Amino acid sequence: MTYNNPWASESQPQTTSFPTQGQYQGGSVPYGAVQHRKSGPGVAIWIALILAILLGAAGIITALLLNKSGGDEHATTPTSTVTVAPSSSAEVPNQAPAPAPAPAPAPGPQVPSYAQSIGGGVYLSGPTSAEFASRVASAWRSEYGSGYSGNGSVRVWSPVTDKTYSMYCSNHGTYVHCSGGNNANVYIQ
Repeated sequence: MTYNNPWASESQPQTTSFPTQGQYQGGSVPYGAVQHRKSGPGVAIWIALILAILLGAAGIITALLLNKSGGDEHATTPTSTVTVAPSSSAEVPNQAPAPAPAPAPAPGPQVPSYAQSIGGGVYLSGPTSAEFASRVASAWRSEYGSGYSGNGSVRVWSPVTDKTYSMYCSNHGTYVHCSGGNNANVYIQ
């Protein structure tokens, strides 16, 4: 099949295929070919406009946050000016500001609020007695000590049921949670 090229001069033969991009000469690009243009000042203006809007919004938000007062819109903060003069005519060297204090460590996990305190840093929840919870805490402390950071287990006799139960204990850093028996939960700080 031969294609009729309306832009071809009469001296050029009809073609059966399209020329590759490298075959175009004279700098003109045929209709439909992709042309790459450099971005002009229009793109730079848009970018500058967007940046100006963002900076303006940030300034407004900052001003609103800094001007908040405790409910009285017209409250003023008293200011004072202090002038410090050096004690001698010698130049005072610039000193670096003192480093900021280290932030306080985040508090660790806490004993659940539903646990009942029986004193001595021992808490209980679930179907257990204060006597049993106290014995679990004593067994943990004598077996592992207060500085132990791992998990463990203790076997404890209950004066209420007259049975011995295995309690499995997990260390949460700020407290130890022992569970077992008949759904007993003991928390040791």
